[in-house]
Amino acid sequence: HGGLAAGYEARAMLQSSLQTKQQREQLKHQHLEKNKTGWDGNKRTKSVCLLQSSSLILPKDVDVKFSNSSSWLHVQGGGVQGERVAQGAAVSSTGGMGFNVHLVWQQSLEGLKYAAEHNKMRFEIPSIIFIASLLLLSLRALLYAHNSSDDESARSSCSFQAISEESVERHIVFVVRIPVLSLAVATLTLLAGSQFAVLVAVFAGARTAQDALGLWHVTSIDGLSLKMMTLAQIQWNGAQVLHCLAVVCSWASSLNGSYLAWTTLGTCVLMPLSLYVATVGGYLFACLTVVTSVILAWGRQDVQVQCFTGLCGTKDAAKGHEPTAYLCKVESLFSVCCLLSNMYNAVSGAKFFPYWMTIYSWLQESLFSPLGLTSKKEMFAYMYGWGLDSALPTFIHVSASSSHIPLVHYFVFALIWGFLPFLYFSLFCLLMALSMNTMSGTSGKIAQCLSAFGIIHFLFVTDLVDYAFGRGISNPWADIAHMTERVCWRIVLLLPIYQKILKGALFRGYLGCIHYVVVAYAITFFVYQILLCDIFCLGVYSQQCQFLYPSAFTYVPAVGVMAVVYACMSAIGPCHYLVLTS
Repeated sequence: HGGLAAGYEARAMLQSSLQTKQQREQLKHQHLEKNKTGWDGNKRTKSVCLLQSSSLILPKDVDVKFSNSSSWLHVQGGGVQGERVAQGAAVSSTGGMGFNVHLVWQQSLEGLKYAAEHNKMRFEIPSIIFIASLLLLSLRALLYAHNSSDDESARSSCSFQAISEESVERHIVFVVRIPVLSLAVATLTLLAGSQFAVLVAVFAGARTAQDALGLWHVTSIDGLSLKMMTLAQIQWNGAQVLHCLAVVCSWASSLNGSYLAWTTLGTCVLMPLSLYVATVGGYLFACLTVVTSVILAWGRQDVQVQCFTGLCGTKDAAKGHEPTAYLCKVESLFSVCCLLSNMYNAVSGAKFFPYWMTIYSWLQESLFSPLGLTSKKEMFAYMYGWGLDSALPTFIHVSASSSHIPLVHYFVFALIWGFLPFLYFSLFCLLMALSMNTMSGTSGKIAQCLSAFGIIHFLFVTDLVDYAFGRGISNPWADIAHMTERVCWRIVLLLPIYQKILKGALFRGYLGCIHYVVVAYAITFFVYQILLCDIFCLGVYSQQCQFLYPSAFTYVPAVGVMAVVYACMSAIGPCHYLVLTS
């Protein structure tokens, strides 16, 4: 990797040095002394071949070949022949100084590992970034308040003063129309596509079996059948997400209240029990999807989603906007999504509040053990086949059992991932609408692209991730899909804060000063998790940054913090309301 140049005198020295180990070490020290000055007669010798065992100075016209399998360095050219044992070496003969990017990166990683072993990377350095960010934000607030001394509202922007209901302007932020006919057609198309892909997989060689009810399901796949089942699972996830959206839209229709109640209840029960296509739960969910989509399309009554601002706790917050159905507060939806993400990552966040692993262990002893549920594979088989088939298909990934991870964790993981794609799909749709209506210019376009990336991922790509039961089926694209999902997690944490900053709404209200802490935490999370762990250490794709965990400024603690922050915003306000109108 280092650039090498030497004169004829060095060639003769190399030829003699390849005889004994003592001579080679003497040659290394002699030329290391010469390289301190950077000159050797009229020839420039700026670099030394970097080997783990020793260093060699080679002539400029020497041909160097390295075999990773044999760990031998073969040297030929200029009348010189020899070979040298050197693990991981690589040489390029250039006339100038070489810059080894890979070597610098590896050495930097070693330095980070050393710092992490002494707890300087996981706590001290992130804390310094957090405190510096908080001080800079506070200084900005003081300077702004000083420059606007005649504006009392500027001073109150960094205080805990209450806001009266009259001071909050209630206005519509955005209105999105959902064409129910198009939604129903898209849902039925994805559903039909998933079933057709399963049929093609069977004709392509997928092995099938019947359960106790005589229903057919796939047990083993490979080759073309694997690709077709993967395609079926992708479309199945999209059909489930759009079905949930159709159920929500039906709340704003004039349909019978009993029908809406049973449809909503059936969806909530079947979602975690129909995670995979071509199962008992999948067949029932498909029937429910067909009925819901047909009835919704039959009404041909488009639905509008309105988002407007107001002070939380105000009874007449929807005054002037007659809602057919009140959905939720946007901040509450953010809080729920962050909370569920924190819950299913209980293993990674075991050392952080609220200590989900301790709660799961208590539930294991209180509920699961008395019921006799001790085998993870049996529990998954029951959730997959409803007890009608005792065997799991070979393409469903079941991680190895661990004595320190309670069975409740895996059960909660599967339950959460029954609903999480729809929740995050809805969240990114809201971010898209907010970006289109509250942001302009380049920042608005970037926010829209990031939101579209998240929408596409949780509509289709998320079921390519296959590392546990409750995710997709085993496939060769799982690592890439998991990488894109990590990107989505980072986007959903930082983009809402960035939007609120641009709107100037983050530092107003009862939580004015606390918002500065939130922004400082987000800056530290961006530097430590995204720049350092994900980009520099390639943690977004591989596991090379595990030595930087656990830290209070990584993803799992961050979603816990944001869950609390958004819950406070929802309880105190001001915040955004979502309503459905027909």
